[in-house]
Amino acid sequence: QAIGETLEWELGMFWELDEQGQALRFVDLWHVPQLDAEEFVQDSRGRTFGLGEGLVGRTWAAGKPIWVPDVVVDPLFRRTKLAEKVGLHGAFAFPVQKGNQIYGVMEFFFRAIREPDQDVLEMVGNLGIRVGLYIDRRRTEEDLRRTEARLVEEQRLAEVAGAIALGDEVQ
Repeated sequence: QAIGETLEWELGMFWELDEQGQALRFVDLWHVPQLDAEEFVQDSRGRTFGLGEGLVGRTWAAGKPIWVPDVVVDPLFRRTKLAEKVGLHGAFAFPVQKGNQIYGVMEFFFRAIREPDQDVLEMVGNLGIRVGLYIDRRRTEEDLRRTEARLVEEQRLAEVAGAIALGDEVQ
């Protein structure tokens, strides 16, 4: 939402790389209240994109932001008919990543044709790296919490086993 509002785009979607790293899957979206794109959104919710497929798949493959002035005339955009139906034209996408590790892709749309803006592409490319670092940190923290919980449980089980071995009552 913050990206869309700041850059005055009208629809934003987040696509996450699945655990096997085989496809990007729809996760969440934001749009301006005056945009009626429900049919486009519903179609997007049910899609996945492989490496190099559509705008989000091409962004994943490139590992850098991509801008499309008009998705309606882009032969590689897979949702052309629905985009045209709801009036979406301009689009850009950028990877959410840490180094070469892609976590997902953010995709934004506008109802008018928009020519590429190199400053915006550089800014969102840097933002994608920052978001990727945040995701990486959160995943590391979650892994650490799970490891700590497992170690506490293993210690408890070892204490019970030791008590049983000594013939003590376990309470």
